[in-house]
Amino acid sequence: MISVKNITKSFGGKNVLNGLSLEIPRGETVAVMGRSGSGKSVLLKIITGLLAADSGEIWFDDTEISRLSTRKMNVIRRKIGMLFQSAALFDSMTVAENVAFMLSQHKRDMSKREVDAIVDEKLSLVDLDGVQDLRPAELSGGMRKRVGLARALAFNPEVILYDEPTTGLDPVTCTEINQLIKDLHEKLKVTSVVVTHDMHSAFSVATRMVMIHDGKQIAYGRPDEIINIDNPILQQFVLFGAPDQILNMENPILRQYLGR
Repeated sequence: MISVKNITKSFGGKNVLNGLSLEIPRGETVAVMGRSGSGKSVLLKIITGLLAADSGEIWFDDTEISRLSTRKMNVIRRKIGMLFQSAALFDSMTVAENVAFMLSQHKRDMSKREVDAIVDEKLSLVDLDGVQDLRPAELSGGMRKRVGLARALAFNPEVILYDEPTTGLDPVTCTEINQLIKDLHEKLKVTSVVVTHDMHSAFSVATRMVMIHDGKQIAYGRPDEIINIDNPILQQFVLFGAPDQILNMENPILRQYLGR
């Protein structure tokens, strides 16, 4: 679905992505893991065209998108929904207006009734009904994330990008958001990319996992394969954050790093 080929990106002379390559298969939920500053969120912004890579290629289906014109890139963007880390809602708008924002920008021929129907449908998908007239300040952190996700779903995207979806949320709400990501994957059959340093979230939602370190991919595989990769950087990440059911598995690689 998405192919990242030898992408580099630097800021102020510091390399953030250093020849990163990554395959995101259609219909999979890929968790992108790494320490703060490892380039995870930068990767998402490059995929959506919010940032330009210094070099390398981004392929979406059969189209190389890193050098597309603004008009052609906007067509691609409508196939991609993104949930920003802070949800990025407009405080001056109601929930309904936030969800409808992209529709109002790109579907000016739609009637208010049609827009309202889409807003209601997307809010229902994220388990939020009856909040259309509220403002973001009246919502909990978890509810704001859900509204941001409903907005991301407005164009029925083929791909959903999640930037740290559980950051700043309490454990109960984190579990709810993780379940929502899984439910949407099943209901909508979308391809998902979840950037996270939360191992509970990664192991809960991912069908594939990738570890980025020093701007490069150092591990990739299914969750059961990831825990068998003998890489100290990866295993340190897993050991400090993975769910107990993962840490308690009869696994020689994990036991080596646990000292058992």
